[in-house]
Amino acid sequence: MQPGSVASDRHRSTIQLDADPASPARARAFLVDQLSEWGCLHLLEVGALLTSELVTNVVLHASTPMVLAVSLTSTQVLRVEVTDLAPDRPLRPRLPGTSTEGRGLALVAALASRWGVEPREGGKTVWVELR
Repeated sequence: MQPGSVASDRHRSTIQLDADPASPARARAFLVDQLSEWGCLHLLEVGALLTSELVTNVVLHASTPMVLAVSLTSTQVLRVEVTDLAPDRPLRPRLPGTSTEGRGLALVAALASRWGVEPREGGKTVWVELR
């Protein structure tokens, strides 16, 4: 799949993105399109923020191409997954302090219904769910 290309079925869609500064905006636009199509704009504000954070983390820390997948369950749970090619696990969430890293995951932990990291061959998937 080429960067920017989209694969979709009724309740799951994916897009491949490069590790460049424009990718978070592309990811948010992709999420808006999907949630509009699925009639779930009530999930947009927090979903866009968390999607942007996950994609930004790949751009800043993994520096690899990534696949963004968004899906919606029959019970209206939005799941956002970002899979990259870096095997390192993300930093643990940190409360604001002197460190400039790890704050984004604290935001993810505070706003997501659930979130986690799954190792993949040659990389990892970081995911969030919103109810």
